[in-house]
This record gives sequence, structure tokens and C-alpha cells, in this order.
Amino acid sequence: MRGVALNSDWTEAMTKNSAKKRAARDYQAAHPGTTFPAALRAIESPATAADYIAAPASAETEHFTEPRRLADNRLREQRAQRARSSKQVAPINALVDKIGVEQSVTNMPLIDPTFGGINATVLFVLKAPEADANPNLSGPRLLSLDNDDDTAQDMFRLTAETGLDRSSITAWNVCPFPAEGKNPTAAEVKRSARYHSELFSLLPHLQVIVLFGDDAKRHWKHVPYPGSARVLDCHLPSRWNRPGKDGVPRDRDSWVGIQSTLAEAAKLVDG
Repeated sequence: MRGVALNSDWTEAMTKNSAKKRAARDYQAAHPGTTFPAALRAIESPATAADYIAAPASAETEHFTEPRRLADNRLREQRAQRARSSKQVAPINALVDKIGVEQSVTNMPLIDPTFGGINATVLFVLKAPEADANPNLSGPRLLSLDNDDDTAQDMFRLTAETGLDRSSITAWNVCPFPAEGKNPTAAEVKRSARYHSELFSLLPHLQVIVLFGDDAKRHWKHVPYPGSARVLDCHLPSRWNRPGKDGVPRDRDSWVGIQSTLAEAAKLVDG
């Protein structure tokens, strides 16, 4: 039995080492000229917000007029490269890389560089990575309003309708690594407390936190948030509540609740 335990420990260590090397190579690709040892140090010790002079998201040249733009794999690759080099999201994505290494998870979804990142005043909190970024993609994954799925399309339109500019938003998960079951457990959320603490240290301008869905709302009490941002909650857009072909929401109260919550977030930020 002891030999089995040792073998299990060795396998786990090798898996983490392999994930760390992959993350370091990704970092090198996004930061030409970086040596491999320097890349390893960078993913092991994510920079703080104070180490970056954040460029405004409005400086990007893209125009966000239609949802599902990341169905274009070439654009997805470009966004993924920018995710580790754009100053406003690079510190958060360094934390994402660190979580991937420590939790032995490959292809963690990165924060889209069109989000506000460390400049964000609004934080969207969802359930867990595989709930909001397609785990079956062979290429890079992004946590984005432009993903090629129905929920991202809903969020794209709802934020536009309620006046929430994506440059004011960043997104996260109450369990920042894939949950072992369908839904994250309290133990998994508690285990991720230090990751949440690191994230909050990177968000000095936060004014509003929006919890989407029952899991985010239920487990928020286990998240060590030290600030004074207003915390709101609503359902997540889904096939159970979104409008059908006739334009009528399947669950009107739920859908209107999402609209009202995002409108309130926009008002709190503007006010």
C-alpha cells in the first residue's frame, strides 16, 4: 500500500510539472524573448496590479456589434495571445495559469483581453470553468462575452441592452478550477480561498459584484472578499429562461430579474 501511495504522489508531481512547463511555454509564446526560467518564475509568482500600467480596453481596435465572434478560430487564437500580453488582463491570467499548474488542469479558460481586467469596476462571478467555456475545444479557451454558445450570446446582448460596457467588467468563477462533480462543493470553494484573495488584490476599483446562478450565490459565503463592493445576484441566462423564437422569455420573472440586476449594476457604476 505504501508503494501505491508513493507512486500516486510521484504521478501527481509529474503531472503538475508537465502542466507547469506547458504554461511556461505558453507564456514564452506570448512574451517573445523571455527565457524559459523567467517564464517559469512568471507563472509561479503572478504580478500584482501595481506592477502594471493598465491600458484602457477602449484602445483595442475591435468593434463589438455581433455575438459569437469567437466561432472564428483565428480570432480566438489572436485573443488568447493577447490574453497574456494585454496589460489589463495579464496579471489575472497569470493567476489563471498558476491555478492550472497547482490544480493539474490543462487548457484553463483565460480572461478575454477585451474585458476591463484590473481596471474593472464590475465582477461577474459564475460557477466553474467548464460551465462557462467549452471544455471540448482543442484550441485555447476564453471566458468571454464573444464565445460561440447561447449563454455567451445572451450575456453579450444583455450587457449591451443594460449599458454595461465590457471594459468595466471582468469575469471569474466561485470555483476557479473545474469542479469534480456537476456542481462545485463547499470544500472546493474553500480550497480556492487563496486564489480569490489574489484576485481581489488585483481589482482595486471594484464597485459591484454580480453572482450568476444558484452555485455562485450559495457558495459566496465561503469566498474571502474583504472589500465593500455591492453584491447582487440573479439567475444565469439559460434555455430555461431565455426568450424563444417568439421573443417571449420562457421564465419571464427570471429573465426580467437578470435584466434588472445588470441595469442596477450599470447604474451603481455610473452613479
